[in-house]
Parts: sequence; C-alpha cells; structure tokens
Amino acid sequence: MNEYSFNNFLERMSREDYPDIIKKARREGANLEKSSSNTKGCVERRKRGSLELSNKIGSFLFFMQNGIKPSGASDDEFNKYKVVVQALVDKNQMKTEALKMFDKIEAKD
Repeated sequence: MNEYSFNNFLERMSREDYPDIIKKARREGANLEKSSSNTKGCVERRKRGSLELSNKIGSFLFFMQNGIKPSGASDDEFNKYKVVVQALVDKNQMKTEALKMFDKIEAKD
C-alpha cells in the first residue's frame, strides 16, 4: 500500500462529513508539507510522493471550498473527487447538482 496514495486519501474522506473533510484535509496537507522539508527522512518522503499528495490535497480543498475545478488538477484527478461528492450528496450535505460538473469532464473524454 502506498502511504502517499491520493485514491486512499479520497476513500477516507468519502467516509467523513463535510466539516470534517475540510478540517482533516487541511491538517493532512499541512503535515505532509512540514514532513517533506527540513526533517529527518524528508528527501525519502518526497521521493515517495509526499509533496505530490500535498499538492493534490490542496487542489481538492480548493474544489471543496469553492465548487470549481482547480486549474492545476487534471481531468483524471478531478474525476476522482466524485467519490467524495457522491458520498456527501448521499448524506444530504451537498446538492445533487454538484455531480453535474463531473458529467462535463467525462463528456470531454
């Protein structure tokens, strides 16, 4: 299992409520950044993908807070957010209209 897997991160977030997603994603992103610089083992963590995951979490947070696709997120990466949005729609914490933006991305493929 890759400890820096964006898919695993999103799977964990899909089990959370909206406020907890924001709080936990902020914390995890900050911890990844901190552990990737000026600490013992930081070079190895960066090689394994810690900064890449931190950047993806940042883009995901931007989406969750603004409701628009981050310019730095690829279509493939953006489509992965759908699992979290679907879970929030199922819990009535997001409107079903939020899922429509994924249809637009899928239609491009």
